[in-house]
Parts: sequence; structure tokens; C-alpha cells
Amino acid sequence: MATRAISLSAAQSDGLSNINDTLTQRVRIPKLDLSTSIYRLFVFKKSQLSWRSTADYHHGVADLYVNEERNRIRTNLWHTAHALQWMRNRFHWIQEYRMSIDLNNIYAKYQKRSDEIGKNSLNITGKFTPYWQYKTETFRMSFSPDFMWERFTYPQKTLLT
Repeated sequence: MATRAISLSAAQSDGLSNINDTLTQRVRIPKLDLSTSIYRLFVFKKSQLSWRSTADYHHGVADLYVNEERNRIRTNLWHTAHALQWMRNRFHWIQEYRMSIDLNNIYAKYQKRSDEIGKNSLNITGKFTPYWQYKTETFRMSFSPDFMWERFTYPQKTLLT
């Protein structure tokens, strides 16, 4: 079984306000969004394997005009996530192993006249979740610990849970 999807959207919002003919304020926000995903399921005799991937990109520019002065914030965000899951059912035992990785990066740049301030931030998350279950008609017992590793580039931190 396979599923695929792609989407693209673009939009712009625009607002203008005049205050006593002395102050004019205009906000303009165009944006672009692109995303894609895929899902695959492989079925075997007593087990199954599934894979899911997604990727998306978002771009936005926000302009604020106060009289003749323009302030601009430009943002770019990309994100990708991948997950792999294997499950096996044998007699009274169910085993399941899930692994995933998630990456996202956001870049924001502020422009005011000739000044520019830009900041890039990358976040990486890895996760592993084993799951074991013993099940009969009258008894059920399961165990499922989560292991997660997360890395931030701004601020530079690593978390392990």
C-alpha cells in the first residue's frame, strides 16, 4: 500500500490604515507553502513494516510601512520528518519498534533601511520506541520505553530523554 500527496499554496494579506492624515501604516504579508508526503506499508507473513516521510517549506515576507519607512521580516522554514515502524505478532507476543527523525530549520531576517539582522536555527530530533506486549484471553502486560535525542543549534543545547 502506498500513499503520496503534494500541495502548494500561495496567499497574500494586505492592510492599510490612515490616522488623521499624519500617520499611515500598511502591512503586507505574502506567503508560499509547499509540502509533500509519502507512506508505504509492507505486509509479510507475521510482520509488517511501514515507512512515512514528509517534507515541507514555508516562505513569508512581512512588510510594515509607517509613513515612508519600511520594516521587513523575511522567514524561511523547512521541515522534514521520517518514521520507520516494524511490528511482529507471534503466538502471545507482539513486538513493535518505532524509529523517527525530525529536522526543521527556521531562518528569520529583519531589515530596516540598511540594517539587517539574520538568525538561523536548526533543530534535530531522533526518537526510538520499542514496544513489547504479552497477551492472552485473560491477561495483558506491555512495556514501552521512549528514547529521545534532541539537538538545537540556537541556543546550542542537546537533550537526551
